[in-house]
Amino acid sequence: MINLLPYDTKKQIKAARTNFILLQFTILLGFSIVFLTLACGVTYYFIDNIKASASVTSGSTTSPNSTQAKVDTFRNNLSNSRIILDRQVVYGDVIAELDALLPADNEISSFTLTDASFGSIVDVQVRIASSEGEKAFETKMNSINSTLFSDYKLGSTVPENATNEYPKLTNFKIRINKVVNR
Repeated sequence: MINLLPYDTKKQIKAARTNFILLQFTILLGFSIVFLTLACGVTYYFIDNIKASASVTSGSTTSPNSTQAKVDTFRNNLSNSRIILDRQVVYGDVIAELDALLPADNEISSFTLTDASFGSIVDVQVRIASSEGEKAFETKMNSINSTLFSDYKLGSTVPENATNEYPKLTNFKIRINKVVNR
């Protein structure tokens, strides 16, 4: 049936289709331009807001000298903390070293350790198992070579309960030094 149309009418129908397709592309191009313009406008708006808030924030920040002062204060506080931690003595270390000073057949009976003990002389009571242990104890205490302890003074040795595993009780005094960087 289309073949029966005159040539001029066919040409007009073909031109109408082409015009319709061009109109669709023109409308699509117009929407694309409007969309891109809106996208650029919104982006500009947000960038401008960010720039304004950054300038307000940078205007309220402290000067480099003030920042340097804060850094110096922090560094001083950190070094003070380091000094305190370096001077810290763990109570367990004191007890372990005192136990290491004693011969094998002796045991600590009484020993009080407080913050005031550091730098002062404290009393220690040791139970001794035998006469040989007493001699070994005196020899070991007379040859103390410790950075944590000094000023050893032997007290009296008294007999304790004879049925006890440790029949003798010895008192001695020793200074617990304040040691830095053990």
